[in-house]
Amino acid sequence: MSQTPTILLTNDDGIDAPGLEALRTSLTECGTVRVVAPQTDMSGAGRSISLGRTMDPIGEADADVSEAGDSYSFQVPYTDHEHGFVIDGTPCECVICGLYALETAPDIVVSGCNPGPNTGQHTASRSGTVSAVMEAAILGTPGIAISMDTMGRRNLEVADYQRAGRFVEALIRVSTDENVFDDIDYLTVTLPAPDEPIRGVEVTRPSPDYRMDAIREDDTFRIRSMSQTPTDDTNDGTEVIDRNAVDQGKAIISPLRVPVRPTRTAAVESVASALSDRFADPQSSTDSD
Repeated sequence: MSQTPTILLTNDDGIDAPGLEALRTSLTECGTVRVVAPQTDMSGAGRSISLGRTMDPIGEADADVSEAGDSYSFQVPYTDHEHGFVIDGTPCECVICGLYALETAPDIVVSGCNPGPNTGQHTASRSGTVSAVMEAAILGTPGIAISMDTMGRRNLEVADYQRAGRFVEALIRVSTDENVFDDIDYLTVTLPAPDEPIRGVEVTRPSPDYRMDAIREDDTFRIRSMSQTPTDDTNDGTEVIDRNAVDQGKAIISPLRVPVRPTRTAAVESVASALSDRFADPQSSTDSD
């Protein structure tokens, strides 16, 4: 990656979020920043896209599908912004547009800064902040998702995110020097709250703990996220759980590769064989021979 990279900056909190502005200001010190951010708060959007969000007059998804059915396209409205573009869409759409529709392709994608920690394996598909850099990684561009441990705090201002901005700027510089992204697809980073000291920087892995709950209240369901249960680190310190390190007041960096890890087992092979015996057309097998 270039020593003065082109940086695509996005988030899931919207173009007016103070965390985005703090990052933009800091990142201009180490590269060229292009902002492509959602028009509104898209927290929890994950890797969703807007396909099917709008309908044509006969009630079908407003998208152009190829005759072969193997590709499609759809429109995502945008408006110009003094620092880039505002997308009426999701964080992942911001990344896709930023990677391919701008004059200069970015060297790296930065997403954040999110006002709340993104720890645990489940955030990889739930958090719009993390999913944005996962989308970039799947498409071949490295990324950094940054958050702060400020869940529940309100009225945060740009100044509250300035340390996070400086941290990401330094992280990009050092990661470039160390060629981090030769072997890593993306990094998720969580810092302590701005009024708390950083008690060290820890390389971590996302906690496997994930618990949800739901109850009925009159004519609604209430879905509840349950607090993460502490998971033990390894005795030799080689595996430190992200949530544990955050609770200790540390800044955490989780180096990750894009997901989808095929796992073939004898049981799955047996299932495929049984379904093939039941549903496969014997004639089609003969024709292929």
